[in-house]
Amino acid sequence: MLSTVEKAGKVLRLFTAASPEWGVTEVARALNISKTSAHDALTTLTHIGLVHRMVTGRYRLGFMVVSLHAVLMAQTPWRHVAREEMERLAASLTENVHLIAFDGGQAICIEVVNGGSAPSSVSVGDVLPPHASASGKVVLAYRSDEEVQRACEQMQPLTPNTIISYDEFHSELARVRERGYALDIEELNLGRCAVAAPVRNANGEIIAALTISAATAHFERHKALWLAELPQAAKVISERLGYQPSLMAEGLRWYLIRGEEKLTRT
Repeated sequence: MLSTVEKAGKVLRLFTAASPEWGVTEVARALNISKTSAHDALTTLTHIGLVHRMVTGRYRLGFMVVSLHAVLMAQTPWRHVAREEMERLAASLTENVHLIAFDGGQAICIEVVNGGSAPSSVSVGDVLPPHASASGKVVLAYRSDEEVQRACEQMQPLTPNTIISYDEFHSELARVRERGYALDIEELNLGRCAVAAPVRNANGEIIAALTISAATAHFERHKALWLAELPQAAKVISERLGYQPSLMAEGLRWYLIRGEEKLTRT
């Protein structure tokens, strides 16, 4: 059963803005599985509405995804708190600001505020490779060794600057924890750089990353200001979400007990 779910998940991840349509043979080749397995996975996903089979025999995402998206967004009200601070930051810096969440081993854009003259290079729903993006690194820096290991298994050299060594990546994550922010210096795309800072919930967990990216020359001109402003904005969002470092130091955490949130010592 688990292998079936995992296979279906891998198939769903193939559908992106750049590749919205897939055939059975293409899925089989991309996932290195048999055509029969690819067909079975697509058929299962079609039956539950997550994938739609067109008259051409090819597949696109189904409208059930829209329904699930609505449920997910309703369950992440903290996104609205983050957006308020993102709008302030975007207006102050006249830059595009992104909010990136981490789920299923992937960094996913869940909010964009346009503040610059140029259109955003990242849209809501875009998936970024965690090992090559500032947002992915800032989240992985505080995750378990097992999650970091899984991310490293997917490492691919996207540019000559992409880190693809497990040891080097671990060192990079240590630097992120020390600095409190992460950098992408042309690791994802040549000619573009990014900085990201962590957003925490009331229990101190990293639930997202606040990010700004730009062309390298522009990034270098404004780097000092961004490194001062972005972590501060992420800190404000975290505090508005209830994060209090002093409570964390005392071993206090919020727990849902009989439907009521209570501050409890761990």
